[in-house]
Amino acid sequence: MASTPAPTVRENIPAAAPGTLGVYGLTTRFRMVAHTVHAVDDLSFQVTPGETLAIVGESGSGKSVSMLSVMRLLDGRNVKMSGSVSFFDRTGAACDLMTADERTLSRIRGGDLAMIFQDASASLNPLFSVGDQIAETVQLHRGNDRKAAWAEAVELLRQVGIAAPEQRAHDYPHQLSGGMRQRAMIAIALAGEPLLLIADEPTTALDVTIQAQILDLLKELQRERGLAIILVTHDLGVVADFADRVLVMYAGQLVEQGEANAVLSAPRHPYTASLLACLPDPAGEAPVAYRRAKPGIVPAISDEFEGCRFRARCPLAEPRCENHVPLAETGSNWQSRCLFWREVSS
Repeated sequence: MASTPAPTVRENIPAAAPGTLGVYGLTTRFRMVAHTVHAVDDLSFQVTPGETLAIVGESGSGKSVSMLSVMRLLDGRNVKMSGSVSFFDRTGAACDLMTADERTLSRIRGGDLAMIFQDASASLNPLFSVGDQIAETVQLHRGNDRKAAWAEAVELLRQVGIAAPEQRAHDYPHQLSGGMRQRAMIAIALAGEPLLLIADEPTTALDVTIQAQILDLLKELQRERGLAIILVTHDLGVVADFADRVLVMYAGQLVEQGEANAVLSAPRHPYTASLLACLPDPAGEAPVAYRRAKPGIVPAISDEFEGCRFRARCPLAEPRCENHVPLAETGSNWQSRCLFWREVSS
């Protein structure tokens, strides 16, 4: 058997625990016929073992594209990506996913690094039973023989809360409910014993009760396995209950990131404040003026941007916001891309 190639190592990346992810200056562009789509622009963040990072923002803000970029699932001649994505595998070696070859990526993806996609119906193969699809991942990443892989697939279905897993393993995706398909997707993601799990809006198509069950399942699995989790979501209530840190994106750009409870209680960017102002207030009080965004939509990411991307909707905007606005350190592990972050948080 040919030996597994060594991961691509960047010497300037400091040593870190297995499962640590560091994203530095990630930029993703899609070259179209008439224009270029600036989907993700200079995104940087870190995730450590046992931690949950939530990524929030409106549709089109670049959340899902950034995660697909991290996984290197967007390669193609019309896609241009730059930056560095360092991931520490279970041996402790650092691999730059942006420059890794396909063989290295195939070893890491689905193994140490796994992803739950938004739509389980579109992600599961309709031609194979869910047991076969889980067992395939077990065989590829853990080296089990067919019989042992099938037994592990049944056990994973049991762990994700599917009743009668011995029978359900033989079912095809169309024979499962939406919640069960999502659980099967989680089982596939767990089959390679990942260190980091990316969950891209895993409860979008589910009703409220099933959403709660899936999130509780992820919490339990994290406690048992020490997983690092990146959760892409629109639901700020989920962020409050589930995340350690939150990263807010707008028009392909990071605008605020910090400890979740701190950001949600006293945001330091007007876009974050306006998102929170959309939540119903049990006391029935209207949000203060600077926490209400002006009417409008996210700017087209095919545009060339200058200055603050939120300024057209920001109640605090001034002419100087038309110039470059850097990401400012506003506290310990807290950043905001706003000239008026003090006013916002007051």
